[in-house]
Amino acid sequence: MPFNSLLSEKTARLTGAQQRALKYITENYEDAVFLTASSLSRRIGISKATIVRLAQALGFHGFRGMQRMLGSQSGGNYRFAVFSSRGLLPLSASG
Repeated sequence: MPFNSLLSEKTARLTGAQQRALKYITENYEDAVFLTASSLSRRIGISKATIVRLAQALGFHGFRGMQRMLGSQSGGNYRFAVFSSRGLLPLSASG
């Protein structure tokens, strides 16, 4: 199911903080796909738990599942391979 379809179905049930997080993610899509839940929460000014709960409220098991869907729908077909303090980094083309 496309990410936008999830949003239209479940947005009304999100808390205010979850809606803020979702707004940030949708407006900063290309950056958000590479951030950890902790990094994303710091940028938005909410707790890491809120990011995880947002993902769960949208039907994912956790943040990584939501992040994978974002990456696969971003047009870049990102394959996540490296986890660092800067977040998930895509494999290089040769990688």
